[in-house]
Amino acid sequence: MQAETKQNPVAEAPVSDNPVIAFFQKVKRVLSQTSETTKLLFAVTVAIGLGLVINLCVPHKDIKKKGSDSIHRLISLAGRVWINSLKLVVLPLIASNMTISVVQIKEIKGAKDLVVRTLGYYFTTTLMAAAIGILLSATILIPNVDDDLDPPKDGETVTSLEKRDVVGQIEAIFYGLVPGNIVSAMGSGNLLGCIIFFITLGALMDHSEKKPSPIYKILKELNDISFMAVQGIIVFTPYAVFCLLYPTIATQKHLEDLITSVLILVCTLTLGIAMHCLISYPSLYFLFTKENPLPFMKNASPAVLTAFSTSSSAATLPVTINVATEVNNISHAVANFVLSLGATVNMDGTAIGFPMSVLFLATAQGEKVHAGRIIMIALVATLASMGAAPVPSAGLVLLVMIMDTVNVPITELFSVIIAIDFLNDRLETMTNVLGDSMAAGIIQNYYSKLLISGTTEQVKRASVLITGQIDDSFKKDSEKLMKRRVSTMSGQEQQAIAQATGLTVADEYLTPSTQPEAVDLQDIPEGSPEREERNVSNPVAPQSNPLYDGVGEP
Repeated sequence: MQAETKQNPVAEAPVSDNPVIAFFQKVKRVLSQTSETTKLLFAVTVAIGLGLVINLCVPHKDIKKKGSDSIHRLISLAGRVWINSLKLVVLPLIASNMTISVVQIKEIKGAKDLVVRTLGYYFTTTLMAAAIGILLSATILIPNVDDDLDPPKDGETVTSLEKRDVVGQIEAIFYGLVPGNIVSAMGSGNLLGCIIFFITLGALMDHSEKKPSPIYKILKELNDISFMAVQGIIVFTPYAVFCLLYPTIATQKHLEDLITSVLILVCTLTLGIAMHCLISYPSLYFLFTKENPLPFMKNASPAVLTAFSTSSSAATLPVTINVATEVNNISHAVANFVLSLGATVNMDGTAIGFPMSVLFLATAQGEKVHAGRIIMIALVATLASMGAAPVPSAGLVLLVMIMDTVNVPITELFSVIIAIDFLNDRLETMTNVLGDSMAAGIIQNYYSKLLISGTTEQVKRASVLITGQIDDSFKKDSEKLMKRRVSTMSGQEQQAIAQATGLTVADEYLTPSTQPEAVDLQDIPEGSPEREERNVSNPVAPQSNPLYDGVGEP
């Protein structure tokens, strides 16, 4: 009994006799066992509830009295410090992440064509997503959002970009792409110029595993530290949201307009994501594959639903790869590369959400949004979204950065975006994961077609990708895939591989029902070399095939 008595204080902290201290001990224990999402929802609910009570029960003139106003300013101080901490880690994160990503892509050997096509597709869809976000913002969001929700404070002036005409604004944007002084660009918040600089730095950096670059090692360490800092800052999100959202609602003079504007933002974002998922993706899939995209999208639904629950492309990646390979019959080589890269750089949902959030905040604060600013937002949103971390709420960091770049003031109204981020982030992640899956299907289809109609070199490359032998780690999976694939190959595909590689499909992998059909001699011009060499009864003669020998029993 004595031993048990000694262990109890260790197993559970003693509860204080003081009721106030005991209450806070209980709150601490509950919070330590609660997920971050639940904490955020709780903070949002309390902030909205308390803010509504104060706003509806206390006259607005009394809320704005010196004493009350000072209290609200002190409450919002913690939230504003939190926003500054986000802004603090933005530049190190972007500088290191952009450079490292480019260097790592350069290190991929033997799959340059795959890299170029995958990145090209991802950049195209991200640009389309940003365009959808801008289009819907200009036609739905800006005309319907109250421009007096958070009027500019005394002393705030129009930015230099807004003072120019349209040509001058466009000229300033492209001039900013190549900053004359990178240190000055960092200090002035020229994000676009910084991104271009660090992408170029990564492209020119001489780095390899055998001969690592000192700059790369420094940036890698900086990247790890930046991600740790972001994770630490995100932990305080629920508390910061309360400190920002409560004063915003409690002191809001146009409460009904604020609620209406937020609902318009959520509906516009949902519409944009629906357009991208149900129009852009299926159209691109049909354009490149000439196949019905609906069965493929239906098969990918488990990964999409998982993305909604996790709110993280990285956490969903194992499910996405499994669905792609086992259900949609994509080779493990293509799936592993395309989907892993997509979880890092393909952030189409974020590219839709960024412009809408920025333009919503700009409009609500009475900022005039002209052509030059819209172009800047589209460009920065496209590039910044490709550098977003595939973890929940990490996009908030980049959103702060984009607002700073296009000179949109970051005020307490920013808390409204954070409050609805738990829903928006999930919708955006679903879009990202669906986009990754569609990309894998398009890339797989492209290399499958090369087996039939490509040049000799293209067929060799496609054969390697389709069989999954980019790397030794794919060997077992590729053998299983090849057994399944050979059983459904057409005679043209088999012949294409034979002509390109000098190898033929082993007879042991063919079943009687899938033997190549005979070709009518009348379809081949008389006297042609092809007719002389053609064996009608067996277009592709079964021979020993070292590519498949030793694979095992079919």
